[in-house]
Order: sequence, then C-alpha cells, then structure tokens
Amino acid sequence: MPKRPLQFLAALGIAWPSAVAADVVINEIHYDADPKTAAVEFVELHNAGDRTEHLGGWYFSNGIDFTFAPKTTLKPGGYLVVAENPAKLRARFRTSKEFVVGPYIGRLSNGETLTLRNAAGEQVDRVNYDSGFPWPTAASGAGSSMELIHPTLDNDLGGSWRSAGLQVAPSKPVVLLAAGRSGWSYREGTSEASSPRSAWRQLEFSEDGTWKKGRTPIGYGDGDDKTEITMRNRFTSVYLRREFTARAEVPSTLLLRVYVDDGAVVWINGEEVARVSVPSGVLRYNSLAKDHEAKWEEVLIQNTRGVVKPGRNIIAIHALNATRGSSDFSIDAELRTPPPGQTSGTPTPGGVNTVYSENAPPQARQVKHEPEQPKANEPVRVSVKVTDPEGVASVKLSYQTVVPGRYIRLTDGGYEQDWRELTMNDAGEGGDAEAGDSIYSTTVPRAIQRHRTLVRYRIMVEDKAGNAVMLPYGDDDQPNFAYFCYNGIPAWSGANRINGKKETFPASVMQSLPTYHLIADSTDVNNSQYNSAHDTVRFKGTLVYDGRVYDHIEFRNRGEYSTYVSGKNKWRLYFNRARGLRARDNYGRPYKTRKKTINLNGCAAPWMPVNRGMAGMEEAIGFKLYTLAGGLAPHADFIHLRVIDDAEEAPAGRGNAQYSGDLWGLYLHVEHTDSRFLAERGLPDGNVYKIERNQGDRRNQGPTQPSTPSDWNSFRDNYNRTQSIGWWRKNLHMPTYYTFRSINRIISNVDLRDGWNHVCYHNPDGPWYPVPWDLDMLIIPETHWQGAVNLEKSLRQHRTLKIEFKNRARELMDLLVDDASPTGGQIGQFID
Repeated sequence: MPKRPLQFLAALGIAWPSAVAADVVINEIHYDADPKTAAVEFVELHNAGDRTEHLGGWYFSNGIDFTFAPKTTLKPGGYLVVAENPAKLRARFRTSKEFVVGPYIGRLSNGETLTLRNAAGEQVDRVNYDSGFPWPTAASGAGSSMELIHPTLDNDLGGSWRSAGLQVAPSKPVVLLAAGRSGWSYREGTSEASSPRSAWRQLEFSEDGTWKKGRTPIGYGDGDDKTEITMRNRFTSVYLRREFTARAEVPSTLLLRVYVDDGAVVWINGEEVARVSVPSGVLRYNSLAKDHEAKWEEVLIQNTRGVVKPGRNIIAIHALNATRGSSDFSIDAELRTPPPGQTSGTPTPGGVNTVYSENAPPQARQVKHEPEQPKANEPVRVSVKVTDPEGVASVKLSYQTVVPGRYIRLTDGGYEQDWRELTMNDAGEGGDAEAGDSIYSTTVPRAIQRHRTLVRYRIMVEDKAGNAVMLPYGDDDQPNFAYFCYNGIPAWSGANRINGKKETFPASVMQSLPTYHLIADSTDVNNSQYNSAHDTVRFKGTLVYDGRVYDHIEFRNRGEYSTYVSGKNKWRLYFNRARGLRARDNYGRPYKTRKKTINLNGCAAPWMPVNRGMAGMEEAIGFKLYTLAGGLAPHADFIHLRVIDDAEEAPAGRGNAQYSGDLWGLYLHVEHTDSRFLAERGLPDGNVYKIERNQGDRRNQGPTQPSTPSDWNSFRDNYNRTQSIGWWRKNLHMPTYYTFRSINRIISNVDLRDGWNHVCYHNPDGPWYPVPWDLDMLIIPETHWQGAVNLEKSLRQHRTLKIEFKNRARELMDLLVDDASPTGGQIGQFID
C-alpha cells in the first residue's frame, strides 16, 4: 500500500480522522512502560506538512491533560514528545531536550481515546486505540511503543500501527546470514587481528595471509564443527569475518543468533551489537571468556537502519574460549528477522519510527468465524475486512486441526506443519455474503469440524504492489486465531466407592456451571499435577471458555505445603498479552477486567478431611463474607473443569473409567491479587504482596512505589513496634482491618498467623489493606494457629481503636451470627 498525498487519499474517499489540520498527527504512543516504575510514557506528535505549526494553546481533551505553552512550534518534518516525566524520558531514550515537553497529568491506559485540539477547540487528530489485534500487542507492557507506519495513514485504524521494532510486512522470514554457511574468513588469535585494533571489523579491511577460509561451525572437541581448528593449548580466541548483502528495504529489527562455546563479541559494520559470556571492556587476542556450554544465544537488534546498510555489509566476531586448555570450542552465527513474538522494540521518541515504511500491507480488521463454537460437521465461515488503495491482490486462510490426544504446542516443530490453505474472496460466493463490501470470506469444510477438535487459522493478505502480512501480526503471543468444535457436555456416571452403585448425572446438571476446557498434552498434564520434579514448571496448553479460545496459554500446579496432599491439586493458568480471560461470576455477569492469571482450587480441603464433602463451600463462603462485610477480598466462582488430553472423551472400557475422561470436576476460580484485582474495584495501582515467612512475595508492582519490598519491610518492622494512634490511621486502613479481623473469627480462619497466609495491598495514597488468602482450613474444631496477624497490636496499644474494632465486630455479629436457627439470621441460611 504505497503512501499518497492527503489530497489523493481524499479523492479515493479514504476518511482522515482530523477535522482541521491533518499535517500534525499523533505518531507514536508509549502507554505501558516496562518496568512500570520507569515513568517514561509519552505521546509523540509529528508534523508531516511543509510549514511550521504554532501549537500554543493546543491541548489534549481526552486521554491526558496537557496544554502546549504559548510559543510552542513544530517544524516541518519535526517531532514533539509530550512526556509523563520529561527528565526520565530524556535519560532513558537519550532524546534531545528540544523535542520534549511535559509533564502531563494522568496516565495512559491500555486502550482509550487520545484527542488533540487546537487553541480554538477544534479537533486536530484523534486515536481511539486498543491493545491486541488489529492493534499492536507488544506495546502492552513488553517495553515497546506503538508506532504509526506512515503519517498519511488513518491512525484511527489498528492496521496503521505496529509495535516498535516489528517488521511491517513480514510475509516471509528474511535471512541475511544463515547458520552453517561457508565463506567465513577466520584468523587464529595468536596476536591482534589488525593495527589499529578495530580495523579488521570494517568492510574495507584487506585480509592478509594469516586469514583462512572455512564453514561454520568453526571449532574443535564437540564433534559438530564443519571446520576443525588446532586451538587447544595454543591460543584462546579466534577472529571471524563474513560479508552479507541486505536488500534496499532493511528490516527495522533483526535477530542475531550466536552458537557459542564459550563467549563472543559481535560487530556489524564496526558497531558492536552483542556480547555473549565475556567480560566488559576491550578484549585482547589472549583474553578469556566466561564458561558457557555450547548453545544458541539470541540478541534482538533494534533500529537496524543505523547498523545494517542496503548492499554490502560485514559481520565480525571475536570468539573466545574460557581457558587455554579447554576441551572444546565452537562458533557460528545467524542474522535474520525475528519470528513472531520476538519483536518487542525500543520506542523512538523524537525520531523516525522504527516501523516507518513508504509501503505498507493492506489494512485488515474484523476477523471472525461463524458460528463462534461450531458443532461437528457444521461448516464454518471465516471472514476479514481488508482494504488497500492499491487494491487487494489476495487473501488466503491457512488452518491447522488439533485432534484430541495429539496436542500441538506452539514450541513443537509440528506447529509449522500441516497447514492447509483456502482462498478467501469478496465476490459473494464460496461463503462470502456480499460482493464488493471489502469483507473477504471462505468456508472451512464441514468435514474438518469434529467433536472436541481445535481448529487454528491465520490469514495472509497482500496488495497489488506485493506488500503482504500474516494475521495476527508478528508481535502476538498467540500467532493464530482459533475455534473449538464441540457437541456439548455429556451426562456422567460414577460411584463414590469401588463396585458401589453408580449415579448418573444428566447433561443438564453437568452444564449447570461455567465450563473451562483445557486442551493439552497428557504427559504435560500428569507431570504438572502429580510429578514433584515438575513442581511450578509451566506447560503450554489451550483454554476454551464461553465459546472463546485462548490458545498457547501456560499452566502449572500451584500451592506450597498442600501440593500433592489430597490427590486433587490446584492449578494456575497464565494468559497471553492482550488476550486475558473474559471471566464471569457465579451469576453469569462479566467482570470488568480481563484476567491475566487465574487460580483454580480443587475444593478438596487438603488439610481437613472432615470438610472434603463441602466441595469448596467453606472457601467460597469465606471469601464472600469478607466482600459482603465491606472488606477487600478476591472473588471466588465455581467452575466445571474438563481436560482434553486423550482421544476418548469418556473411556467406558477402563476399570477407572469415571476418572479417566475429560471430566476433572468441580473447581473454585479464585481471583488473582494483581493489578486487575485492583482495577476491578477501582483502586489505585499499587504494590501487592502475598505474605510468606514474613516476607513480601510481590504480585503487583505499583508504578510510583518501590521496586524492592522495602515498603513492606518498613511497614512490617514498624507495626511490630509501639506506634501512635496517628501512625496506625495513616499506615493501616483501619475500617478494612476491623472487618478483616472480625470475619477471620466468624469463619474460624485458624491457618492465619503473622507472616503467613494473607495478602497486603499498599495504596499509593499511603495506607495498607489486609486481604484474605489461603482459606482451605476453615470451620474446624481446633485452634491450630491464632487466626490473627500482629496488626492486632494496634488494638492492644490504643483503647480508642479497640472500641472501634469492637463496635465493628458487634455489627457483624448482630448481622451474621446472632441467631443460628433455621429461621434466624444470615448464618442460619448456611447451616443444614
């Protein structure tokens, strides 16, 4: 899609979002910095016109609060960065002071509207951005920004943007230098390679007779070297050079892969681009590397236009051994465009965008499949809206089927195999609803749809100028779309003991709870849940819920001392960037935030056999009571978990058939106490710690708070000392603590003690909030632990606080437990 002047775009009927001055555009947005404490978020403006713009009195009416100073100007072709913290931004990105203004008020979020207006209040530019396809993904917390491909593109469309460093149209991998190639020049490190010392790294360097030719890997002792050298006990390093050619359009980001035993420094055209397992500083011919076993190491090279040039280039490597008498040594290298998911780049405030291109692939959005969750033998229509001023040349869909019991991980070699191709059209045929509406469609044959089968698909779009791109874009952790074929949950029969009478639960009962389908490899599932050698190890899988597929997620077991105790363990699932779980509560109401991490408790009361027949009710009621009482507590929702890791859904022929199928039973989804936990409740983003061994295990980092646990350590140390009543009110949210303390007693939370089994949230405004956690030991006839934390010292130290607590406790007692009869208070409704 070659760029045209704005008048040409208007002639084509392509709308431009600005109302008065399209020459000044919002050109780059950095809304989710990594780390969160960096304070380097920004909005960059670019003047794409040929006259100086006077920005005095211009302002942002949405997204951030900032008004430009009276004499602010923006020259033709210039950039101006509105920074969250100008000093920190300049230090981080080495941006010249003349290009930076600010600070602004507010914080950019992972999806909102930014509106720029002139002094008269007229709209100049507007971007209603989001995270995740068709908008950039790596810009959401991976350290990257979102950059406009070209200033004449409609920047209110997601396809006009890419994450910084992402190749704009990576239809095919670009390999500038392949591994295992001949044509390398190498020199034994018996002396310096040149004089001056850096000359050998330049393209123009003339090699003398000390240089030899070889094919990589070059080395000895490993048995895999193509060129063997006599190095042991003679010299400690080798110098290598090789020319490579780059085409006119140099990729903005490249991946350098170095196979090394033991260390290396790499230069391209004389500029150092990587160090692997070597000391800092200048290395001599007789220097030594650090010990490093032979393996590939990867370095992402950002902003390559200043390093790699169109035409001839030179890569130079100084490879070093760890000792003079080392038993082995190897070196090889590869330079290519990064595969999907490895494109997180460095923002470029005040400079040309890393993704800038005069030619962009077609705009693509509105990808969908219908029906959302098909049944077996049901045709599936896949469609995508594609536009391009040069015309769309082709739209092709590739799909891959994942059958039950043969899961294909993203990391498996089989992931890139067995993709079948279908042509999508806009001619009103072959599944396309209407000709000429820019919506391209195709039908996946009904024979592909099989019960319990996952179907992955991706789409290649290309314009008539040959610019192409694969959807989803290369920065997506889920490099495909997907749907799940399912005929519905069947009935289930089982007995509560061997040879006991079987009870059959009809499909209506089995479908009465929300169902989470985990699709994974059976070995991974068993290792995750039952093999202590894989404790907390993450495995790849796919979750299906509410008709949506969350592909390539990660799962592991969770828990500490309770793991493997009851036979029914806990799970923790991790979702991909910009593809969080859209969960619902027990009443089917959607939560406000998408979940990045979820916890599934087994409802098995691992420490209390007497409670195992309660099926997790004690945990669910406990969390609910904290919330109903006005405390701060995770939501807890019952779900039905099914795991597809076998060809058979319910293998009737096996002796333990009732335990061998997809059904894993009842679990409790307990909300994770991270930033989404806070956002769900409208609380400011702050540090959250799970308290273990009196230490703070961080679950969330607040953007304005310490990145070390120093705030928790200080609070903990100080609350164990005598403090004034003013100190307690300033540092501990007393109403929340009173409720926390009271409900702990009501539910008999006897596993709670100081330094264990609770969470603390540090509000940026100052006070700490206690949060309940680990409620799998409630309502039992013994003391175990005291059921309190040392925050109760506030009550012992100050009579006023103790009276306030007693008043709160009395309120809750009167409401909840004053009358336990069936017709009495709230507690009577929970007792059979």
